[in-house]
Amino acid sequence: MKGSLSIFNSKYTVLFNLISLLIIISASDYIVGRFLKNYYFKQKAGVYYSTTYSLQEADQDIMIYGSSRALRHYSPAIISAGLGMSCYNAGRDGQGIFYVEAVIKAQLKRYTPKIALIDLHEEMFKYGHEKIDRLSCLLPYFDSQPEIRPIILKRSKFERIKLLSNVYPYNSMILTIAKNNFAKAGDHYGYMPLSRKMRPSELPPPPKKTKTFDKSSINPDTIKSLETICNMLKTHDVKVVLLISPYFGGSQDPDMKEIVKAHAMEWSVSFFDFSGDENIMQDYRYWADRIHMNNDGAMAYSKKINRVLSQIY
Repeated sequence: MKGSLSIFNSKYTVLFNLISLLIIISASDYIVGRFLKNYYFKQKAGVYYSTTYSLQEADQDIMIYGSSRALRHYSPAIISAGLGMSCYNAGRDGQGIFYVEAVIKAQLKRYTPKIALIDLHEEMFKYGHEKIDRLSCLLPYFDSQPEIRPIILKRSKFERIKLLSNVYPYNSMILTIAKNNFAKAGDHYGYMPLSRKMRPSELPPPPKKTKTFDKSSINPDTIKSLETICNMLKTHDVKVVLLISPYFGGSQDPDMKEIVKAHAMEWSVSFFDFSGDENIMQDYRYWADRIHMNNDGAMAYSKKINRVLSQIY
């Protein structure tokens, strides 16, 4: 009898300890998660702040969307001064078309820009370049922005389970959150210029032209996402402009450009290809590396964008 009672007490103790441990873990996750969330949304500088602003506050006439090439190539100050309209750059390093779709969906829930400039790069639509995992930057907005949840859930089939944790959305951002809470507020309207200039000794070899184009390399989900974006914006009477900004030495994938051009015609949106702009692509002083212009290049290119847009709008 005493042996049975001892076994019962032992099992009860293990169960009690297990429940206590789960309570401690859950409480810790909640407290730390709330702490991180509070300071995440207090940021007034850096890429996380720019995403928050783009999703929840931006209300400019002209919005710029895309990857690091959008972020580095379009100066809102130049575009705004040239067209007499407010402008914000919502580009983000390392992102693809799904991120653009998420930002635009969130914005159209609360306001409508007049013009949407969407910078596309030649790898954006290919398998392996859709940047699914990097959509983790949208995790902090899962609760507050229900319209972008389907895009966030593209990351994995386990994403909903992971999001039961309050810490999970911020677990790779802690140091950056801490740093940005002490940083000064940015004043470039989202634009993050590069100051570095390539030197003649650093010039890369001319890009190899694609000899054959394999249509099977295109991820149809990315094309569908761009179509969704264009249709959403057109439904809200937003003027849509698809752009390919310059590459140092010129385009590497002319066939991809033709596909984008064909879709732009099908969707009745404007498309401009500046990838081979001779005045910019051949001057190494305009470049930080082969795919990113520095601030001087961005200034020259943004002025060119003004001239094109002023003729249309």
